[in-house]
Amino acid sequence: MKAIFICLFVVALGAASYSQDMILHKHITGAVNDTVEIAYIDSITFLPFRCGYSRVYYSGTFYNTVQIGSQCWLKENLNIGTMIYYDDWSKNNSVIEKFCYNDIEANCAVYGGLYQWSEAMQWTVPSGRAQGICPADWHIPNYSEFQTLTGQVSGNGNNLIATGTNISGFSALLAGYGEIDFITGQLGYYGIGNNTSFWSTTWNSANWEAARISLGSYGSINSNYLSTDNAFSVRCVKDAEEFVCGDNLVYGGVTYHTVTIGSQCWMKENLNVGTMVAVGKDQTNNGTIEKYCYNGLESNCTTYGAFYQWAEAVQYLNGATNTTSPSPSFSGNVKGICPTGWHLPTLMELQAFPSSSNALKAVGQGSGGGAGTNTSGFTALLAGYREYNGAGYTGLTGRSIMLSSTESSSGNARQLDLNSTDDVFTLSSWQKTFGFSARCLKD
Repeated sequence: MKAIFICLFVVALGAASYSQDMILHKHITGAVNDTVEIAYIDSITFLPFRCGYSRVYYSGTFYNTVQIGSQCWLKENLNIGTMIYYDDWSKNNSVIEKFCYNDIEANCAVYGGLYQWSEAMQWTVPSGRAQGICPADWHIPNYSEFQTLTGQVSGNGNNLIATGTNISGFSALLAGYGEIDFITGQLGYYGIGNNTSFWSTTWNSANWEAARISLGSYGSINSNYLSTDNAFSVRCVKDAEEFVCGDNLVYGGVTYHTVTIGSQCWMKENLNVGTMVAVGKDQTNNGTIEKYCYNGLESNCTTYGAFYQWAEAVQYLNGATNTTSPSPSFSGNVKGICPTGWHLPTLMELQAFPSSSNALKAVGQGSGGGAGTNTSGFTALLAGYREYNGAGYTGLTGRSIMLSSTESSSGNARQLDLNSTDDVFTLSSWQKTFGFSARCLKD
């Protein structure tokens, strides 16, 4: 069997379809030509959706996709529905209705449709994620999701506009908008070539206004609440995939594997996030995550993960420092330097581990009675640690100490302590000013 080529193929998925990569396999020995009769096709392998590569086929139109940070967006405005005219209103009649700039259908084909807010929401009041007129597995963004998007381009609208730098690939066209005249009850069209506005699901029920984001030809990004009777463009963002423990997690440019231990879901690697600082420098509350790397080598952070002082790890929550307790005391999960949806373990969560430290250590870590078996899948490396007061680094291949969010006093916190010589771990108390490894577990 020979894999011969990759192409695009439309796979029907109800109202929406994905233009999906596929690999065709054939049984022709020694063949070098990539053209083959259908009769010789032995099997077809469909590849999963890949943002930026796969397209979405929805109601007769192909939409390209683009990955921007953690979000996957359609690259074109929606153009779905039946055109109505400036003197009409969208109605809850089971027909998607759109306006086209200047009532010209060709403008919809280029710039996408313009939709009144209730029509875009499909006449439901959003509560959480709202699919609205988007295809299945996609939704109309809320205002916070637009903030995430604009944060990825540092608030520079030119990075989102097709006629600007468009370094994001968002490829916004300056499609104009429709504004309602409350005296005549008719729609006027404005701004094509100069600006564009997108609806969000976020709304003010008291005034029947919804939040929109607008992009201008000079790179401006503005947002405000306007009447839901206006007609704006709609862009769709892909629903986030539901995380299943065992899936990989990408955070700060690093891929982390995950594993279930008992009822807990853990990262299989120590955190390596932040900017490296010198061993003799205390980490500070300066808005930047700071880390130590064994012997000041980034390569050691890559292999073993980074070290963090306790206050840096909890991100100074509730005024916490390395010498004072948080006020009020922590309650619930402490995210700290972990990714969203993950947190630093508490002492109680560490106590749920199997009693064998060898079961936590990676194979090849430790020796004799302390040789790792990794039967838990935790895959701990004996990464060493940063010494008190920045005197240096010690313990590589001999010891690993991992942070918890639980204090034992104002200047000390509880940690998971593994060593290379025995099968026992301790939950000891160390001064917060040391630099230790950090692992995160799922909320």
